[in-house]
Amino acid sequence: MKNIEEKLKLKKLDIDNIEIPDDLEGRLRSALSLVEIKTQKPSHKLSWFLRHKTIAAAIILVAVMSVLNYDVFAYYGKKILGYDKITSGSFKVLNELGKGQEINKSYKFKNGTEVILDGVMFDNNKLTIMYRFIGESQDKIEDLSISSLKGYFKRYNMVSGQGIISDDKKEITWIQDFQPLSVIDRNLTFNILSNSNDISKGEEGSISFKINMDKAIKRTVYSKINKTIESQGVKYKFTTLSASQMSVLIDGTIQVNSENGKELFGGPIDGVRRNLKVELLESYIVNGKVITGIIEEQSSGLGSNGISIKFHYNFDGLKPNLKSLILNVLTTDDMKSIDKKISINKSTKDERVVPNTDELFVKEVKEENGNTVVTFIGQKDIVFDTGLFIGDVQATELESNSKIIDDNGRKILEKTYKFKGTADNMELMFKTLSHRTTINKPIVIYEEK
Repeated sequence: MKNIEEKLKLKKLDIDNIEIPDDLEGRLRSALSLVEIKTQKPSHKLSWFLRHKTIAAAIILVAVMSVLNYDVFAYYGKKILGYDKITSGSFKVLNELGKGQEINKSYKFKNGTEVILDGVMFDNNKLTIMYRFIGESQDKIEDLSISSLKGYFKRYNMVSGQGIISDDKKEITWIQDFQPLSVIDRNLTFNILSNSNDISKGEEGSISFKINMDKAIKRTVYSKINKTIESQGVKYKFTTLSASQMSVLIDGTIQVNSENGKELFGGPIDGVRRNLKVELLESYIVNGKVITGIIEEQSSGLGSNGISIKFHYNFDGLKPNLKSLILNVLTTDDMKSIDKKISINKSTKDERVVPNTDELFVKEVKEENGNTVVTFIGQKDIVFDTGLFIGDVQATELESNSKIIDDNGRKILEKTYKFKGTADNMELMFKTLSHRTTINKPIVIYEEK
């Protein structure tokens, strides 16, 4: 029993979240005691059990865990190799613990390029696929793309993903998030299309595999939030939160009273778009101490069915030993694309960034120790970012700072950038400008009783 306990402690991160009945140890001990008391003349097999109580207790423990469907020994699963450089956060931790499901299947195209499906990891919120493209050149592997992921009952849409190419440019390693699995689908087909201009042009490769539901990452928290935050005449209703050690998904709807309001969330690309900024905080116990931290946001999205506007936020997974979970609704940003360049030099002063508006000005440009310092002034709620180009090369940003100053009783923003290097003629590049409204309202999702 001692050896089993020592092995379990090696994976405390995983085991901390398993809820074992308080009386389990007593039940095991009672079971062994009863065997001793009631059996005066034990059989050969039972005598072995009595002489090896430690091993017997371990066997009973494993049997009880199996009956109760506890995933205690899941850490004996294998880590899916080759993904350390591309994974981070909870996904990386879970892969280290062997929580992914190995697939190890491949398809080779006629031109020699190959796709290898190494494994998957999934919870109630999403399905993540780990795969690689391998070929004789970068062009060959970049000609491959996912055409679909299909089950028997539905087609799964991609949500987000990222990849990294090897130093020799002959292999791309990918992780790709898809919509969550249907409760019915178990057999999936991963389809990859070749867009190469050779023998494999238009060829579609397929890899079929079966989902092992025993490898699902168990959900830790599910909450029907049903809280509404109103700002600038718009109602943001947060409906549900689903969370595991792999991911956190928040869903909600947006209610607006006019067509102009709807355009803020789904109008023309060159118009003003409104973004709602939220923050998710968790408190958890590590070595007896309560730690509070911000859970990293991974993606967000909006969608409309013509009747209502829906939103979702995807976050990294929860830590074990959760104490509380709080959603902070921070700000809204009304963002517009300007995609503009402004020519500047060391004598530039009071230059408008956007013609015919007083939103933002280049107040002054100066040189300091061979570097370029640019100071802006603008409306108090303005949010922007910029880059400096010296010739065709983007200068390194050394630092930036901002503050609200008083201008004859009017509050305005002053923001200063310092860039490495200088020249007689330079350009500032702007992509977007936003106007920010502060909300700062917390919603308590979960608190340990």
